[in-house]
Amino acid sequence: MKATSRLQLLTLYTFSGIAGLIYEVALQREFSRVFGVTTFASATVLAAYMGGIALGARLFGALADRVARPLRLYGALELGIAVYALLTPVLTALVSGVFVRLASGVDPHATRLIVLRLLLALLFALPPTLLMGGTLPAMARAVSKLVGAAEVARATTTLYTLNLLGAFLGSLSATYLLLPNLGLSKTLWLGAAFSAIAGAIALVLRDEQGAPSPAQDAATPPLANRVLLAAAAWSGFSVFAYEVVWTQLNGLVIGSSAYAFGMMLSLFLLGLMLGSAIISRLKLPSVEWRHIGYVQLSVSVAVLVTLPLWDKIPGVFSSVGPHVTTFGGRELVRFVAAAVVLLPPALLLGVFFPLLLRVAAANRELGHAVGGMTALNTGGAVLGSLVTGFGVLPLLGSRGTLLVLVAAGCLIALFCFRGRPRLMAAAVVVMVAGFALPGWDMLRLTSGENVYFLSQYFQGGKLLYSAESVQSGMTTVVQYSEAPPRKVLLSNGKFQGNNGGELVAQVRFSQIPLLFQDSFERALLIGVGTGTSVAVLAASPYQRIDAAELSPDILRASREHFQEVNKGALDSPRVHVHYADGRNMLMLSEHVYDLITIEVTSIWIAGEADLYNREFYALVKNHLRPKGVLQQWVQLHHMTPRDLAIILHTVRQELPHVALFYGGRQGQIIASREPLVMDYARIRELSAKLRGSFAANNVPASDFMMLAGEALLNEQGVEAYIQQQMATGSSGRPSGFVSTDDNLYLEYSTPRGNVFPMSQQRELLQAIGSVGQAELPVRGVEGPGEAAHVRGARLAGQRKLKEAISALTEAVAAGASQAEPLRADLERLLAKTEKLKGAPAP
Repeated sequence: MKATSRLQLLTLYTFSGIAGLIYEVALQREFSRVFGVTTFASATVLAAYMGGIALGARLFGALADRVARPLRLYGALELGIAVYALLTPVLTALVSGVFVRLASGVDPHATRLIVLRLLLALLFALPPTLLMGGTLPAMARAVSKLVGAAEVARATTTLYTLNLLGAFLGSLSATYLLLPNLGLSKTLWLGAAFSAIAGAIALVLRDEQGAPSPAQDAATPPLANRVLLAAAAWSGFSVFAYEVVWTQLNGLVIGSSAYAFGMMLSLFLLGLMLGSAIISRLKLPSVEWRHIGYVQLSVSVAVLVTLPLWDKIPGVFSSVGPHVTTFGGRELVRFVAAAVVLLPPALLLGVFFPLLLRVAAANRELGHAVGGMTALNTGGAVLGSLVTGFGVLPLLGSRGTLLVLVAAGCLIALFCFRGRPRLMAAAVVVMVAGFALPGWDMLRLTSGENVYFLSQYFQGGKLLYSAESVQSGMTTVVQYSEAPPRKVLLSNGKFQGNNGGELVAQVRFSQIPLLFQDSFERALLIGVGTGTSVAVLAASPYQRIDAAELSPDILRASREHFQEVNKGALDSPRVHVHYADGRNMLMLSEHVYDLITIEVTSIWIAGEADLYNREFYALVKNHLRPKGVLQQWVQLHHMTPRDLAIILHTVRQELPHVALFYGGRQGQIIASREPLVMDYARIRELSAKLRGSFAANNVPASDFMMLAGEALLNEQGVEAYIQQQMATGSSGRPSGFVSTDDNLYLEYSTPRGNVFPMSQQRELLQAIGSVGQAELPVRGVEGPGEAAHVRGARLAGQRKLKEAISALTEAVAAGASQAEPLRADLERLLAKTEKLKGAPAP
């Protein structure tokens, strides 16, 4: 009976680990939607979440020793977690409403908002995390009643190991199975079901009442009391400090998609679980100082051995790229690469806390001891995360932070090995060896080869700027050409802008909306990049421009290295830069805008899809004037026709009038509540007003009418394209052909497109072009001359130079003299083009 009951309890706690991790992932997502995705907001959430667990471990740990039936206490805790999980969506909406009411109109980066976020996060997270914190001491006390005193220590560490196994399975399944297929709410409900089943079974099982409490182990006094508690706190501190750095490096080297971050978390938990499993199987008569020294020294050695491998990993991706062309295959390559550098040190880190648990398990007040250690371990984890993320890492970088942690481990080992000169010497050698290792090749490390499994065009260039922080990852500026000097801005190796071939696209993000605007009071740009788009807005008639940027490092790089393309616009008195999450800024803003233009990085990067979900477009609609315009970059490479149709259809749920442009060989969505109609007279007036200014950069003869030719789909074309994709085998997720915060469709679908070859873009453009409805209406066109001018300008935008010149010649002959400058510019451009081809000019 007892053996069966023990197995049942261990199985229950494994399912508890699965449920706990699923709930943690879901709760973090809910929090980010309410409080934003800035690092300070995330740190606030972490402090509230982990603080609740620490407090719960302390409170319920003491209670577990006093109750006669600890298994019933455990069951009640699990049921409480399940109930709260089911209520989470409702409570999230409630907290969000309170936050918006209290924070509306306040700068998202204001200090008082940090306090408000912390208070609301505590209020929201405290009930479930208190209950979560109590599950380990309660279950440990229940298991202790089923085993002899000599087996309590091993049983407790086995319990901890199985919970980590559950967490690993929960993380892996949430990343690759549950969230991509079920979405957020249903995944949360599944986690609640696991907790509810575990709780119900625990209440049904017979709770042993007469078994004696474990006896105090006489061999453990050397690690008792203060030292034991300090070690527990250091265990949490070091584990989370390493996790912060490895998360940083994972995003830089392995990848930045939701899959990549889920993979890293799963590997980390797998390592901790394996380390815990080793300790749970060892028969240690006692835990001594030297054991802690061995663990600390081993972790330091493992980190040093893997340290030189980080800048070698990108080369692996580009070398296997031609041979591994499926999403599953490339994820497997990422998994193996990440496992090589993460698993060895994570496994050894996983030994530490279970080793300490063996000491605590010998205490007569088992629940109190385990709860107290768990509380200190969790508190150390919060401190380790905050100190590393906001203090050490920005100061020393990832490599420097790893070396400091290695040195700290060696110093602790020195203390533990006192009186053992050979072991002390080994600790000193390891510490010195770390600082003697050669540094990383930063160009290789930041090459971004993990994205498309290809070498990038800027490799082999000169590193001009490098900055690292938890807010921005690794921000770099690379000069890849001397004559002319060409530079590219990168975030974790991912393109953010340059002063070369992408310049046209960067100016188009702010130019194309000008075709549809008749008011220029206020504009908002989300995502600064090189600042080129800001410069276009600043040269346009807008009275005030708000620019939201998450990364202070990108802003510094833009100011220092891209002045020639941003014209110092970031320091213009009409430009107001906000360090903020653009979505959260809109949620708290009281302003309405004539233009909201979005220039964020690729949709597949974790969190970016939140700006392509229906809830975000509802926010945009509420902050646009009646005739206001949304402009949003949309990638037309490594994108399936179906996913593009879903994006367009999602926009239309809130902003019904949508067109798709292709300016500078990049996609731009234009959307509004009002029909998208161009006014001929107003565009002529605007062209004259902006002639010669940076706002007319890359617009021949400053004739903005030619931008109309860059339209791929007008409103009717967008509708036809969506219907075409709906009819071609597009059943299943997402419901309604719409991506939402809950179904997370784009978050998990778009990363799969990165395996496509570059030629796939041509196929997508052909699919769009097959619809054949691109021309947007122009009102106020009077007479054949103006009609010919519009036709010629459109042809110019489509790069059909000869046909454009012919139409513009017809316009001039019919009296539309305003067409003459554009015709002259196009003739010069055609002559230059044909000269370069070696053909005589006409």
